[in-house]
Amino acid sequence: MTSLIPPPPWLVGFCAIVALAILVAQLRHANDVAVGRRRLVGLWLAAAILGAVVVGGRIALRFSLVPYNVKDLASTFPTPALFILGLALLSCGALPSCLAVLLRRRPQMFVRVFLPTAFAIGSLMFFALYSVVPLESIDDIVGTPRLQLADTAERWLRFVGLFIGPLAGMTLGMIVRQPTNRPLSFRVGLLILIAAMIGSWTVVVPLAITNNIVELLRGRGNLIAALGVVGYLVVLGSTVQLGAESLVGTRRWRGALVASVLVAVLSIPVAWQLFVVATNPRLDKYGQVFSARQFLFSPNREHYMDDHWVFVAFVIAQAGLWTVLAAGAAAVLPFGPAGISSQSEVSLGRSAKET
Repeated sequence: MTSLIPPPPWLVGFCAIVALAILVAQLRHANDVAVGRRRLVGLWLAAAILGAVVVGGRIALRFSLVPYNVKDLASTFPTPALFILGLALLSCGALPSCLAVLLRRRPQMFVRVFLPTAFAIGSLMFFALYSVVPLESIDDIVGTPRLQLADTAERWLRFVGLFIGPLAGMTLGMIVRQPTNRPLSFRVGLLILIAAMIGSWTVVVPLAITNNIVELLRGRGNLIAALGVVGYLVVLGSTVQLGAESLVGTRRWRGALVASVLVAVLSIPVAWQLFVVATNPRLDKYGQVFSARQFLFSPNREHYMDDHWVFVAFVIAQAGLWTVLAAGAAAVLPFGPAGISSQSEVSLGRSAKET
């Protein structure tokens, strides 16, 4: 293991400041386009990304450098598993994007629908993955059953409990434009998101239900690890939402997309440091000593990559994850409450003030 974790802290701070400046500039100069075109672009983009996940995944599985845990996910039914995994990742971009816009524009509705929607989508995602992913891989995520419940029911409830926390964190990050008037229902919505993250942390850490995850967290899921995870989710959510809005929400989409990609690239060093802060720096397993990040990104248990190569693998994974999540968010932004243009929102606000 190397003593210096790349990149250095000064680069993290510089990237964070530049990314924040671009983010603010983009949010101040967003102009919406026709809803029909936005819907078409978003849906075609999501379909293309889903196809790329399936085809690219089949090709990537042939390489020895792909982590064995990833290979195990698609070991039984490769093509159906990659298709379901692709849909799940697109949904992980689409759902928090819709919820964030709903909280921003219709907070009272958000308060009513967040928990039922999160439970329903989490359940649907679990049973979809359960049908194509090996049971051992699911247990690697949620832990082996240990409560006095039917095994499938226990795995299902654990998965949903684990799913709600990252969903809340991503939603919090995707509220990139807070409303000028913050009604009580908006504040209640924020409290619901915070409570959901605390509840998910309680399920994962103190109850030791998902022990496979706990051992990968710094201090077995202490406060520092929790803050690192939340910070990572907020950074990821905000950059994903910006990318999605640049694709389907502005007339000058090329410049907006370039700026959004630049923000995403600059956020990678920040996300890396948050990832390092949140994960366990030392694990004693399989007769070796390694870090959680080495465990997650190394191709096998016999050979663990040093931090420089782990960082390269993290950059590749982060770029791919950002692309799929942004495509999922772009597919749903033009529909429903998320399809209400920000320009219309500003006009309504001005009319209300004049009245």
